[in-house]
Amino acid sequence: MDELYVQSLVLAAVAVALLQVLKVYLNPVRERAPPGPWKLPVIGSMHHLLNVLPHRKLRDLADAHGPLMMLQLGQTPLLVVSSKETARLVLKTHDTNFATRPKLLAGEIVGYEWADILFSPSGDYWRKLRQLCAAEILSPKRVLSFRHIREDEV
Repeated sequence: MDELYVQSLVLAAVAVALLQVLKVYLNPVRERAPPGPWKLPVIGSMHHLLNVLPHRKLRDLADAHGPLMMLQLGQTPLLVVSSKETARLVLKTHDTNFATRPKLLAGEIVGYEWADILFSPSGDYWRKLRQLCAAEILSPKRVLSFRHIREDEV
């Protein structure tokens, strides 16, 4: 029985290693990501932010890795900008690259496969939804029609 356990453990380790090798070779070459702290497999960089004041730890990480760094919170990559000049560059020059939303499972289920205004990616479709929302839902006539409800709540 002990021999069977060792064999299955070795087989599982070989399978995981083979999957990692296939993942590296089959994925297309990605652009280099900004530097960041080291990551653990499932939780990513979250362990750096536990049991400390997050703003101070982010400052220390920015001192070590620069004003633009990549953290990974679980499976979600997070770009952290920690200087005024870099923030200006990101928000003004590269705004279209960072404007899209992540494709979350909630957007697929609740948002009808990312088709509503909350979960749809940036682009022409989202712009059209925003115009429709401003014209129909937030029009002055519609806002006035709900005035009595707002007054009751206040």
